[in-house]
Amino acid sequence: NKTADPIIKGMMIAYPKQLPLADIDNQYLFCDDFLVCAVTKENVCFQQVALPKGSAWYDLYSYKAYRGGQVMYAEAPAGTLPVFLRGGAVKAIHLPSDMKLGTKMFDDSHDGYQAIPALLVTAPDRACDVTIYVKDGESTDYQTYDSHTETYVSKPTGDNTFSIANKDGSSREILLALGVTAAAVKVDGTPLTYLAHTPDYAKKEYGYTVDRRGMTTIYVKAGWKEITVTQGDAAYVPYKLTAVSHDACAMLDGKAETQFVLPQDGAPVTVALENAAKIGRVVVKWTTGFYAAYDIAYSLDGEQWTVLPTEGEHTVIDGAGSIDVIDFETVDAAYLRIQPVQIGDNDIPPAIYGFEVYAPACFAPLEPLSSTVKKDENGNASDNWTESEWNTWNR
Repeated sequence: NKTADPIIKGMMIAYPKQLPLADIDNQYLFCDDFLVCAVTKENVCFQQVALPKGSAWYDLYSYKAYRGGQVMYAEAPAGTLPVFLRGGAVKAIHLPSDMKLGTKMFDDSHDGYQAIPALLVTAPDRACDVTIYVKDGESTDYQTYDSHTETYVSKPTGDNTFSIANKDGSSREILLALGVTAAAVKVDGTPLTYLAHTPDYAKKEYGYTVDRRGMTTIYVKAGWKEITVTQGDAAYVPYKLTAVSHDACAMLDGKAETQFVLPQDGAPVTVALENAAKIGRVVVKWTTGFYAAYDIAYSLDGEQWTVLPTEGEHTVIDGAGSIDVIDFETVDAAYLRIQPVQIGDNDIPPAIYGFEVYAPACFAPLEPLSSTVKKDENGNASDNWTESEWNTWNR
């Protein structure tokens, strides 16, 4: 009501110069920076998404960065629709004291789940100003209230550094940098302490921590005027795997649009690492069909197998499909296999579109990047898509 700018915009309202987007009716821009891609078909686990030109785009769930000006297949497992955050975004959000997106919180303090004003940011491709409107206190009636604005400037400050600034001093103590693995963070020119764990909000443990999949959590004193982030290498990518039993390559190719249907007789499916290695995480990405209970076993020789050390009777019990992230104490493995136990509660054959194995999480500080992260290769070039570009990307 301050700007008369719609909160939700169709592609043509948001990008009137990018004419190839005109026929897309299952995407919209929410609050200027969230690209929401509705899933309108049943029994699918991926969605074709057209990323507008002019910026990089960051997957809200996987934290991966994608160049604008392309059509790609995004993951859309059960219960999840693809959402991307524009590069250079500075969004006002509320977080609970555990500083995690999507966990329980309340408007007022309640069992430690107080809603804390925070910022969700992404690395900018170019300088941009952001104005945030903040309501103060309760409304005196349905339309009368006090408010103020916060203005932030987000800009690159080097090949691998960027800054978020508020000349008046920001009252927001928590920043989540999506798609960023920080090698260093400075607050008003002073280095911020690196922590190997999420900062303790109750104890005012100021510092930053890094999820090497691509998220940096920053906790600072209120009143800061500039935060500078130096980006680092994520160094947390899945091991390369090959199929040993069955034709399971489709679940190992990293593509959401390909899938492997598990054997109907419940036979185990085996994959191999290139070399024996220490592992600490397995990620299983199900299509609509899934197993509610199953075991993941590991082996060094492919003969002697041990079920991954988890707390339940099986590696996964009471699973609901979608994406299972299984963390465990470090083990040495050269082979892994999936052993189905109990099928899920639908009539669709269980299938996996992604199976990933990771090294144990490393908590040592990161090194700065030797090259820049993914940015929009078009820079400040025209927003117009040529016919040949669209035909190439829309194959």
